[in-house]
Amino acid sequence: MSGGRWRLWLTLALTVASLLLFFLFERFEPVGEPWLRPAAVTLADGWDVQADGTGEVSLGSEGARLRADRPQDGPLLRRRFVLPPGTEFVRVRAELAVEAVRRGPLPWQGVRIVLVQLDDQGRHQWDLPHLADVANGSQHGRSVTQEFWISRAARALELRAELRQATGEFLVRELWLEPVQEVEAFGTVRHMLFLCWVSLWLWLVVPLMATAPRRLRHVLAMLVAMTILAGTLTPHSARQSAKQLLIELERTVIGERDAGPEAVPGKPVAPAEVVAGAWPVAQKAMHFLLFVVLALAALWARPDDPWLALVGYLALFAAICEVLQLFALDRTPLLSEAGINLAGVAVGTGCMAWLRRRRLA
Repeated sequence: MSGGRWRLWLTLALTVASLLLFFLFERFEPVGEPWLRPAAVTLADGWDVQADGTGEVSLGSEGARLRADRPQDGPLLRRRFVLPPGTEFVRVRAELAVEAVRRGPLPWQGVRIVLVQLDDQGRHQWDLPHLADVANGSQHGRSVTQEFWISRAARALELRAELRQATGEFLVRELWLEPVQEVEAFGTVRHMLFLCWVSLWLWLVVPLMATAPRRLRHVLAMLVAMTILAGTLTPHSARQSAKQLLIELERTVIGERDAGPEAVPGKPVAPAEVVAGAWPVAQKAMHFLLFVVLALAALWARPDDPWLALVGYLALFAAICEVLQLFALDRTPLLSEAGINLAGVAVGTGCMAWLRRRRLA
């Protein structure tokens, strides 16, 4: 068997092993006492109930019932918890009954169980993973279990049950919040698998870097691929720091502009939320563009290889980038992100085919 096939089979084997580890084995175990037990959802003490004229929240012996008549930011039930020092992971559990809920056009709208982290100034860290569950339709028995990595900057947590841009009603029978820790054996296997991924990556890179005829082209393709991998494994907390720097820069620039002689009296200052709103779109656009560039660079570096095989390898790499997010503490692989990666590969392949056809014409 050739070296290329060995690499392919080992890549597939590591992918399967990673998926089996994360989806078939229990990763976390409770540590300490739960912060919120199921019975607490029926008590008004400690819970903040919000409902406008379009909905209502009622607490009774069966749980908390939330109803919305119009698709707006409807009723919510929330409670805050101060984080003990050293908390690294928490688990949210919920038992719900969803009744005829119709959501808006966006996937995050509907019945939501949310756990959002707050910093030392009480600001919600929406950039970090916060959705424990999103549901719609009718489901009389829905169980939710989700673990969250806690940022070092977090000082408190806010647990929410809400109807967001949706109509209908749902019942929160139970809510459970508890600190957890990673099972020691799971962590050992996780580190071993990650070391295998790094070794496989070096085995893939070294032969391409040493190929004499088109070494510079291979180096370019590898640099793009390494940039993608670095972004894949970069924690949300690091990305959040970069975003905060952009927000501070925006505030500085706007402050200098409005303080200058060209400032217009009474003109409102542009809010820093411009960066916050554009950040997710910019991230997805960057994913797409990087995979377009990767496809162009790879096909340019190896013009004599079968295109079907190269495109297959690129598609596999796009999928593996999402699988590798399992190894990051605060990242979650998403099918939508994998679709963006694959779309970038497809567009890059199409652009290279068009360029070759035009050169041959």
